[in-house]
Amino acid sequence: MRLRYGLLSTAVVALLAFAADARAQTGYVEPFAGVLIVDDGELDELGVSVDPGLLIGGVLGYALRPNWEVAAAYGYSGVTASIEEFGVVEEADAAVHVYFGAVNYLFPSSGPLTFLVTGGLGGITISPDEDEVDSSSDLLANFGGGLRWTSSGGRFALQATARDHVQFCQGFEDLEDASTFSACPLDDTTLHHIEVSGGVLILF
Repeated sequence: MRLRYGLLSTAVVALLAFAADARAQTGYVEPFAGVLIVDDGELDELGVSVDPGLLIGGVLGYALRPNWEVAAAYGYSGVTASIEEFGVVEEADAAVHVYFGAVNYLFPSSGPLTFLVTGGLGGITISPDEDEVDSSSDLLANFGGGLRWTSSGGRFALQATARDHVQFCQGFEDLEDASTFSACPLDDTTLHHIEVSGGVLILF
């Protein structure tokens, strides 16, 4: 018990020391837009293909210390799936929600242009536009990189980012008795949804 409290106290002190060392604590809000390229690998085997969809969302970020940031993000994309059955092609719409927390590292730079890498954990929810089919949620991990250009006044910045959203997808035990949507109905697998987006950071 003493060891547990000792480790907890050490972690708290280290976190406070980390925060106290911050020289430039800066928050930002970033509305963004881009495209989400959905991984339809397993669905393709069932005659279903998913077109890339417009992705819109927002990020709330905070710089803990120079070059390190934490952020919370949400994105929404409306996608359309083409379903081919017996030579007939039908379309169905679905809403994709991604939400995650991330850690960003900005490489030191003497100019206004900075390269960054990012990684995070969260979730993904896919909601088909079908009354008899329930939405599904899975664990999401992501990683990527980007470029950020900061204005000379330091009031705003422009950012372009590419991310790989890795969905830990669960298949059906019984494919014929499935009332919940799954992006990987045949088997448990990981799917890679690619985001390419850009946004404006409003710094405060």
